Amino acid sequence: GEEEEGNVEPMNFYVHRPSRTDDTAAPPGCDSVMVLVPCRNLTRVEELSTLTKREAILKYKEQFSEELVERVKRAVLRRLAVLDELEDLERFIIHEVVDT
Repeated sequence: GEEEEGNVEPMNFYVHRPSRTDDTAAPPGCDSVMVLVPCRNLTRVEELSTLTKREAILKYKEQFSEELVERVKRAVLRRLAVLDELEDLERFIIHEVVDT
């Protein structure tokens, strides 16, 4: 719920732009950006200890709702938008991968 997920701002995040130094990291004329947002600690669920690693990872991923992921994305875009060159960043996103 809202209380458990808390406010997503302010938060720290890491931005990596590999295409700045490696022109093979994006198609010609495009850019490549990766944003890493550290997450809160996962809630330890003892019952998951009997699952395979893959099954446990999938269960733990359920702790991050689509709503929370979207709120975090919006918060990152708002923070980046303070830079003039990035104020319309979202309209340039042509491919996005989210992994929790």
